[in-house]
Amino acid sequence: MISRVLDVRAPAHRPFARLWPVLVLLLSVGVGIALVSQPMLAVVPLAALLSAVLLIDGRARLAVVVFGGLFVLQRPGGLDTPKLALLGAFVVAFAGAFLNVSKLRRTAAYQAAGPLLAASYAFAALGVFGLAVAYAGHGSLVEAVRDAVPYLLFATTPIFAIDAQATLSRTALVRVLIAAGTVTAIAFAVTWLQRRGIAYLPIARVGVATVFVPAALFSYAMSIVLQAAGRRPRWLLLAAVLLALLVATGTRTTLALLVAPLAIVAASRRHVATRSFRLALLAPIAVAMTLLFAVAVVQLTDADTDFLQQRVSLLRSTGDSASDASFNDRREQGGVAWAAFTSSPLFGVGPGYPFEWTPQGLSPRRDFVMDTPLTFPAKFGLVGLAVLLFVATRFWSFVRRLGDDGPPRTWYLALVGYLGVVVALC
Repeated sequence: MISRVLDVRAPAHRPFARLWPVLVLLLSVGVGIALVSQPMLAVVPLAALLSAVLLIDGRARLAVVVFGGLFVLQRPGGLDTPKLALLGAFVVAFAGAFLNVSKLRRTAAYQAAGPLLAASYAFAALGVFGLAVAYAGHGSLVEAVRDAVPYLLFATTPIFAIDAQATLSRTALVRVLIAAGTVTAIAFAVTWLQRRGIAYLPIARVGVATVFVPAALFSYAMSIVLQAAGRRPRWLLLAAVLLALLVATGTRTTLALLVAPLAIVAASRRHVATRSFRLALLAPIAVAMTLLFAVAVVQLTDADTDFLQQRVSLLRSTGDSASDASFNDRREQGGVAWAAFTSSPLFGVGPGYPFEWTPQGLSPRRDFVMDTPLTFPAKFGLVGLAVLLFVATRFWSFVRRLGDDGPPRTWYLALVGYLGVVVALC
């Protein structure tokens, strides 16, 4: 029987059966030659697999958006391969999130987020409109796209928020917030300690050096400290560590985080006396812990204490044009932005516009990013301010809608505290 099986021949009606090995061989050789000449083709299967995962898995989408942004966007320079790859992954992730959210129209979360979605669409339209204005104005489309991308990313936030809420548990979301907030606080400390020459560390960068993500975690921690029963000591400890990492850099704007507990206390008329009493009782403890941890950061990094003392002394001279170079620099940038706004008050000069200014004691600079709130009206004009006002009213409507839903809860107070910090920083 075995000899008969081995003696089987291909049927006469399948003349191409013997050609398959030859075709496979030729295809393998062709793929090998293509990979040698274009090595980037090797990532195509991996990119296809990652795209499929992002389309179907909300956890992967959140990981790419949050941690991909933190670790990739901190790279210096312009658009490189990792940033372009992240942008492509972000587009696929947004497509997956949008498809998932479209199935949630009848859920309570989608209905509650209605004002945020309206704000999202308005801000996205403003970003696209700004690109058209930039192309018609200064014509630097590449720079305009680079400048407009953050505004477009901000517009996608409600979609990703609803998607994450429907995909992950509350515990998982809190863990993501803790991880992202802690990493970003460390990144902020590492970046600014070295940028100002206060300390020299073995690593130059950790992630995106922003105060907004640690502010979100700080607000959540303080909401638990002032509202929730139990678990207060560890959350107070976390809040003190976060504030210490930021304050140790000598950055005055980090003091805006102190607005969070005040906003949390005043967030609702219910139990306001209890929250006020807890704040009065715990504030001295929190300040002492923050100072203790800040001193520990200074000691561990072998920071220049004399320079830090100079930074602290700036608090007394903030706004003094004779000694506050940062204030003078921001005032100079504000004047440049105002001049750009008055040159095109209705539509603005568009994103990517090359602003030119001269920092005090430094050489002239040319960039489309400046450290002044007047940059926004300079780029988007009165139309942009109208959209921004609409977005602010939609966010306020969202917050009020959540506040009317029973007694204040921890996450609601955290949101109010965070919005207070954002307003103070802006």
